[in-house]
Amino acid sequence: MNMVRGRLRLYLGASAGVGTTYAMLDEAVRRTSRGTHIEVGWVNTHMRPNTHSMLHSLLGEQTPPTFVDVNSLIQLAPQVVLIDDLAHTTNGVVHWSAAEELLQNGIDVIATLNVQQIASLSDQIKEIIGQSPEHTVPDRVLFSAEQIELVDITPEAIRRRIAHGNVFAPDELRPVDADLFNSDAFARLRALLMSWMAQYVGAQVPTSDASNSRTLVLMNDSPSSSDLLYTAARNAHRDGSQLVGLYVAATPQSSTEEQRTERRQRIENLGGQYNEIFHDDVSSALLTFAESEGITQIVVDPAIRNRTNIRQLVLQQMGLSRKRQVLGFLLALISLSALTKILIEVRGDLSVPTSLALYLLAVVGISAVGGSVPGIASAIVAPLLANWFLIAPYHTFRINSAENVLELAVFISSATIVSAFVSISARRSVEAGEAWREASTLAALANSRSVDVLDDIIELLCSTFGFTGAAVIKLSDNEQHVVLSKGDHAPTTTDKADFSAPLGDNTYLATSGPPLSADNHRILHAFLTQLSRALEQNRLREIAVEADTLSRADELRTAILRAVSHDLRSPLASIKASVSSLRQTDVSWPVDIQQDFLSSIESETDRLTGIVTNLLDLSRLEAGVLQPIHRALSLEEVVPSVVHALGERGYSVLVDIPQTLSEIDADPALLERVIANLVENALKWSPQSQPVTIRAHERDNKVQVHVIDHGPGIPQAQRSVVMQPFHRLHDANASGGLGLGLAIADRMIAAMNGTLELRDTPRGGLTVVVALPCIERRML
Repeated sequence: MNMVRGRLRLYLGASAGVGTTYAMLDEAVRRTSRGTHIEVGWVNTHMRPNTHSMLHSLLGEQTPPTFVDVNSLIQLAPQVVLIDDLAHTTNGVVHWSAAEELLQNGIDVIATLNVQQIASLSDQIKEIIGQSPEHTVPDRVLFSAEQIELVDITPEAIRRRIAHGNVFAPDELRPVDADLFNSDAFARLRALLMSWMAQYVGAQVPTSDASNSRTLVLMNDSPSSSDLLYTAARNAHRDGSQLVGLYVAATPQSSTEEQRTERRQRIENLGGQYNEIFHDDVSSALLTFAESEGITQIVVDPAIRNRTNIRQLVLQQMGLSRKRQVLGFLLALISLSALTKILIEVRGDLSVPTSLALYLLAVVGISAVGGSVPGIASAIVAPLLANWFLIAPYHTFRINSAENVLELAVFISSATIVSAFVSISARRSVEAGEAWREASTLAALANSRSVDVLDDIIELLCSTFGFTGAAVIKLSDNEQHVVLSKGDHAPTTTDKADFSAPLGDNTYLATSGPPLSADNHRILHAFLTQLSRALEQNRLREIAVEADTLSRADELRTAILRAVSHDLRSPLASIKASVSSLRQTDVSWPVDIQQDFLSSIESETDRLTGIVTNLLDLSRLEAGVLQPIHRALSLEEVVPSVVHALGERGYSVLVDIPQTLSEIDADPALLERVIANLVENALKWSPQSQPVTIRAHERDNKVQVHVIDHGPGIPQAQRSVVMQPFHRLHDANASGGLGLGLAIADRMIAAMNGTLELRDTPRGGLTVVVALPCIERRML
């Protein structure tokens, strides 16, 4: 009697800290209260108070296990086992593998996982967080789950959890830990999670043709092979089709057993089936295998696809290429000559019908090799040879017997029918090949992910039709201007093009190269439609950018007028009052009051100079005339001088800069000014009892500088506002300035190809993160 497999229930979240462990323990406590026998396989509370309290409610004074002891759990025979972090490995035990063994023994498993550890999403995860996950769970394990429950949380909510100390322990707080939650990466992970869940739900719904759908991925040992496998796996899961992996080797000795095992595990972990065949032509082997296995979708590396002329390959597969036709004629010449010679030697022993049957066999073979053209030619030549050499009277075309006439007529009819069937099969194969090529081209157009869509379409157009050059040409005032061109022989005007077609709005596509067939024109229509849409999107984008620029300029002018009417007037009024008082002749001012007047004049003049300097800097930045002088730069050249310039206030600034940091590509003067500005702001708002901290670390080939204060911070909803010129949170403060500090710092960093970001300081405050590109390390 076969044991009933256990059921897998999974709590899935976007990242650690969203609450999957708490949700799992909460369900376990509820089930235990109803009498369910539950054992803890492995749980990590990460010292989070609520999670730890929930685990204590489940275990009491019992110590949680430090690893998943599968054998002991099977002997205890619980109804349910809890396994936290399904992708984790403890003491050499892979959690998902242990869960599989428990399920096979009829034990239900409740587990947790985050989207970063799903195997088929590894390439997208690397793009989002900058590195591939260390451990993953095969998709086949997840798709075997009876239920997957989504544990979701907004970016703002998890940032509040971090700020309140509910995610990281105090000794675990590092700036690099908060990178994920203080950028768009967490939001992108949530979107990826939702997309994967949609695929999971769709895969649970049976479809009428799902069992007949098969997705083939051509495997190889290149670095991009993993990305290709993940793409194929996502397509297969989305369509509910079976994933099939194919590796083509030249000889059985081309791969070791270890390599075969590794490839097999990679495809099987994604729920696929591994196949290996031997052939010296990868493309030919691919199509032969696809035809024999009933493959409905093929995923191949772009490099292989670009090297393969699909239409020519299909023709070769059907024996219709020029090379095969020549081979058919050579076979006809050799086989018919040899067969005739043999039959002349034995014509006294063989009857005419037997000889004609042998000729018919030869014609069938010739048709199979060379197609209908050499087949029909052989069908005409063969009876003439038989009449001349084998039917009396010999060496003449005269036939004395009516029976021989009938035999020749049957022979010619049979040979013609065979050749006709070959011709029909060839024509249908060509049509199928053309349809497949057309569908592949349209799919490539629809799935284009290039940043510059217009450029991508033109490149695909050239590769599809074999054009030596293509250009988009705009007609204006009887002159033609090239908008975009590709290829060494791209035409510069429509008159110089081998083919041109209108795209609308006085714009044309012009190409150089071979002429197009009727079938090609049908595919070309799709290209023209996509090109027209891409051009319209570019035009609308330019209009939007222009409108945005005008809007920003108008806002800047309005803000400058407001600043001139208020913030510039205030220091001028103070200077005017002090000077007027000093010039009074009817009042004798004491020396100390005169010094106060002079000090006021000096401080207000400095304030006015700073305002004017900021206005000039902002105007230069907005006009794009600021040109940073880039060079290799170490933070140790900038940060100490900033702290030293603060004087006594510099004693309240903590600096933590590792000596192993890479050099950055920046302008020293601009960077020093930015950091000085940020530190000044931090000192202004941070309590005296808590020092301002400057920390730095390296990530994703960038150096990040964190200026951390513990002041009131800036609410998330107002951060985009304070990054704009002339916006302040505390307008009531007369000494608050024009609100240009962060705006100027942001634009200076952008001019140096960097970024500036505002984040919450854990346990209160504001952290300003400046990220600048590293200088590439060169090997000596």
